[in-house]
Amino acid sequence: MLTTPALPAGYQLHHLESVSSTMDEAREIVTHNPELAQVIWSDTQSGGRGRRGREWISPTGNLYLTVAIRNAMPVARAAECSFVAAVALHAAIADLRPNLAERLRLKWPNDLLVDSAKLAGLLLELEAGGEWILIGCGVNVASSPEGMPYKTTDLLSEEAYIPPGQLLQAFVSELKTWEEIWRRDGFSPIRSAWLNHAMGLGGEVTAKLGDRSVTGIFLDLDPDGALRLRLPGGDLMSIAAGDVIFPNTVNTGS
Repeated sequence: MLTTPALPAGYQLHHLESVSSTMDEAREIVTHNPELAQVIWSDTQSGGRGRRGREWISPTGNLYLTVAIRNAMPVARAAECSFVAAVALHAAIADLRPNLAERLRLKWPNDLLVDSAKLAGLLLELEAGGEWILIGCGVNVASSPEGMPYKTTDLLSEEAYIPPGQLLQAFVSELKTWEEIWRRDGFSPIRSAWLNHAMGLGGEVTAKLGDRSVTGIFLDLDPDGALRLRLPGGDLMSIAAGDVIFPNTVNTGS
């Protein structure tokens, strides 16, 4: 059984039993380790969070980590790394558990689903004025939270269990590969890879934008990663931030 994940050259691992948040831990660690990419992995979190400060329930047995990488892109493009991470996580799980590959879907902007149930979430934050990109990742490995306003699942329930350390190793390796593609070739190949696994592409979706909702056909992503919809009247709309709901499902959350 894998005990200590092997990381690519240039990455340093910190494995902790418990932290408030791997994101917060990463902010502290990068100030003292400016040369290497940092991977902060904790067995549990007492204050894990998702998008918009939402609570991320963090029992033992699942995967909680933050990868901190130096940002070589303009700060205005840093948000593209959320899609880089999503493609990397999809690739890692699909490669380790091919039986699950066809059911894995990416939900805009930052979730990984099995069919319509949430398996994992990603969170992107910047540190030191954009010099560092912090990529938070939570994967339901051995359990999934109950009582949520959306469907959840975990790898164990899907008969696709992966030990957290093994999944971490595969994810960080894929992340390095896809980050290099992003830096070298720009967002276009990342966008194409993400769309290949997009949930709801070509169908009707509703985007919740604060106090209003917009429904339209999910056409694709703009060149900067914004969700592109065709509205009922035929107009096109690009959405940079919001929550997406699919017909006949509850919100899969963030």
